[in-house]
Amino acid sequence: LTLLRGRRLALAGWIFAAAAFAPSLVAVAIRGQLGERYLYLSMAGIGLAVASAMPPGRAGLALGAAVLAPWMLAINLRLPDWRDELSLFSAAVASTPNGFTYAELGHALSRAGRAPEALAMFRLALEDDPPFLDVCPNAVLLPLKRGQLELAWESARLARERGCLHKPRFIGAYASTAAQVCDYAAAEEAMARLPDEQLGSRSVVVAAALARRAGDEARVEELRGLLGLDKEALEVPVSQLLAKCAP
Repeated sequence: LTLLRGRRLALAGWIFAAAAFAPSLVAVAIRGQLGERYLYLSMAGIGLAVASAMPPGRAGLALGAAVLAPWMLAINLRLPDWRDELSLFSAAVASTPNGFTYAELGHALSRAGRAPEALAMFRLALEDDPPFLDVCPNAVLLPLKRGQLELAWESARLARERGCLHKPRFIGAYASTAAQVCDYAAAEEAMARLPDEQLGSRSVVVAAALARRAGDEARVEELRGLLGLDKEALEVPVSQLLAKCAP
């Protein structure tokens, strides 16, 4: 109807709306969700198309006002959700509970210093079907940084079961936690999945500790040179890690 009445202006509006929405299709495909922000620019094009097709005069203004009134009410009802990121993602979880919204609320809670609640959200994200694997390292590192080793190991095993062992950052966190609870077999199995070029500051300590346990000092030196570390920068954390399980 808009194309018949608005003609070229309406066509321009619909083309703009489609072009503005097109890049959002990738995000929709990845997340499985259509965020309202994806439609902001598209609505401008749709508004142009509708306006071009409206009859001139007071009747058109009255009709436009009648259409806009419920939209304005709906927007005002949503304003409290946009107060801050906690209110926004809490509302998102309430309306659409899934791995993505759990994860975003978890990040917001973590930034607010509410670690226990953040961890609960990260674990819900992992337990979703399919699991939201972006939070694999967060579920382990959050309690690990707080010194909650048993909780970190529990989360690490859950994350592993849900398919996180292909993520390098998670492997480092998982292997480090395994070594700290003296499960060297689990640490070695995880580290076997991580090539040297993907080693980070945490995973290189685990790799060096495992090499020292095996009596392979040449490998320890190789790992030290890999990241350009001085002797003490690697020696201290390796010794501390091994001391946790010393007889």
